Amino acid sequence: MSSRLEKLKAIGILIMICCLMLTGCQHTDKQMKTHEEVLASTITSIPEKDGKVLIVTGEYPPYVGEKLNNQGFLTEMIENTLKNCDFDYEIKFYPWARCREMVKKGLAWASYPYGDTKINRETYLLSNMIYSTEHRYYYRKDNKKFAGSAKNFDSLDDFTDFVFGGANAYWYGNRRDILNLGVKAEWAEDSDALLKMLYTRRIDFMIEDELVCKDAIHRLFPEDVNAFATLETEAKQVDYYMLASKYYPDSEKLLKEFNEEFLKTKSSESQK
Repeated sequence: MSSRLEKLKAIGILIMICCLMLTGCQHTDKQMKTHEEVLASTITSIPEKDGKVLIVTGEYPPYVGEKLNNQGFLTEMIENTLKNCDFDYEIKFYPWARCREMVKKGLAWASYPYGDTKINRETYLLSNMIYSTEHRYYYRKDNKKFAGSAKNFDSLDDFTDFVFGGANAYWYGNRRDILNLGVKAEWAEDSDALLKMLYTRRIDFMIEDELVCKDAIHRLFPEDVNAFATLETEAKQVDYYMLASKYYPDSEKLLKEFNEEFLKTKSSESQK
């Protein structure tokens, strides 16, 4: 009888231990879930540093540049608008890929300048148009492939016998998109790298904003600026926008205020 009682006690103790362990595991799971929820919330709602709305951008002279006068003429235009908005802000410079990622995740409110592309529309909120410009075809003057009829080309799929040089985040797409047109393509990090490839004949042509390319040619090849030429036909008329995050706190409200103030600022400047 005594032996049987001892066995029952032992079984009871084991049951109690198991219950305590299960309760502890459930509590730990709840704690882990709570921690994960807090982390997820933090990622999508990072508070502004010192109460300031964070705007990020990269190097794209003469539009934007950390060491340019007023950090570029487009930055000056945007700051003239932001000064009239009812929120404090700060502009920081990062590599372009990081800018896009920060805005995408809500770690920064907005970035500029960008074109209106399908992926941008799907991923971000777009401001009203802030600037319009021309993107042109650039090539070396001494490239005999561009003699005669080649100068009449007016779309990328006309260049099947040429090597195109491109970079990411442009309206013409990625390298695979160009190859699918039947055009050979080489890829680089930015327009400076592409111009160097063009100069050394690694590519036959590239597409770039006319202001950006003019600035880069004079900066990179001051002794040989006449080595480059453009086709008469423009590649595309491009409008630039500010990309705003879908996850930054009050992003839509901030963007609405920016859009309204930008129109006012633009109107007042045109009347001067």
